[in-house]
Parts: sequence; C-alpha cells; structure tokens
Amino acid sequence: MNRILVLSTLFLCSTLLRLAAQEEVYELRTYELEFLRPAEVLHNYLEHALIPALGRQGVRHVGAFEEAGDALPKKIYLLIAYDDIQAFQDSKEALEEDATYLEDAGAYLTADPQTMPYKRITSNLIPVHYRVSAAGFAGIRYGVI
Repeated sequence: MNRILVLSTLFLCSTLLRLAAQEEVYELRTYELEFLRPAEVLHNYLEHALIPALGRQGVRHVGAFEEAGDALPKKIYLLIAYDDIQAFQDSKEALEEDATYLEDAGAYLTADPQTMPYKRITSNLIPVHYRVSAAGFAGIRYGVI
C-alpha cells in the first residue's frame, strides 16, 4: 500500500513539475451559441473587454474565430497563449482586479442569463513543449471578431 502511495505521489509531482516547466500553455475556449440568440453581447465582450484585458496582462497572442456555414449549433473559438501555467492560473484573479475590464465588460457580466447568446462554454488546456515562432505573422495583433 505504501509503495502505491509513494509511486502515486512521485507521478503527481513529476506531472506538476512538467506543467510548471512548460514555456507556453494554450487555452482553447469554445462558446456554443444558442439558436436564434444574437451574439453581439459576446462579440462586444471579447473585442472590447476580454482581449484588451488579456493584453494588459501581457498575453500577446489571442485568436477569436467564429464558425462559418450552416452547422448548428454555431460556435465561437477563443485561443489564448499564456506564457506558462502560472500565467493561466493568475489570469482570472487579474481580470477581477482590472477596473478597466470590469467597466468594459459590464454589459456582459450583468446580462440576464436568458439573453446570453451561448448555452455552454468549454475550456481546454493544451500544453506546448516548444515555443512557436510568430516571425511570419509580425503584423498580426489581437484577434477581433
């Protein structure tokens, strides 16, 4: 029994150390939109509140994409590149302390749940073990929907 506990602890510690040592972590956020609900509240939130606030935190690469075509439910994807797992973990608290973000996101944060354009948000973390060069995309700044 003790051997299993020791091995489990070592595995957990090695996993945490690998996560802490990573250079970048990507968060892929997916907003699944409700049928026939206007998405302007979400578009405005991403464009005018969240993406600029992430920029103030030092997040340099954010991509926002909306599915094209007739597939239902429609989805909006947000890909955020954090410098490391700690930056991802600190991001939510930094947003809560960012007065500009709270002001700019007011309509979104106080919106009635019945008028929210999405029915589900999923978030996936993608660890990156190497740094991807963006030299070919030097002119691209924060993604806007």
